[in-house]
Amino acid sequence: KDGKFVKVYQAFTQELIQRLDYLNGALKVLMWFVDQYIRNGVPNKLFKLYVDYSKIAKELNMGERTVRAHIKKLKELDILIQPTKYKPIFLLNPKYVWIGDAENLAKILTQPSLFDDLPVIVAG
Repeated sequence: KDGKFVKVYQAFTQELIQRLDYLNGALKVLMWFVDQYIRNGVPNKLFKLYVDYSKIAKELNMGERTVRAHIKKLKELDILIQPTKYKPIFLLNPKYVWIGDAENLAKILTQPSLFDDLPVIVAG
């Protein structure tokens, strides 16, 4: 069983390495999101994460505006998905980071409407 592992695809890591200069501190924010997914995630289930920008800033020792700028970069790269524009609710794009097995990932990726009715978990 691979339910206790998080799959991060090589194509994703290669893309991050190529964009390292652009991403800079955004990698720190990305790893915060990955950590939240590991802590709160249930294998083979997608969920949205409600975040408090000031809490992320405090945990990562950076300014809130910087956190918001890094999240914007991650959204531009389609790493983070923000289903509702004006709410601080995000999910990691399962194309890049997935908790669970390949069979369930294939189901998720072929049914993007599943993103609509996901549970929301408060980060932290």
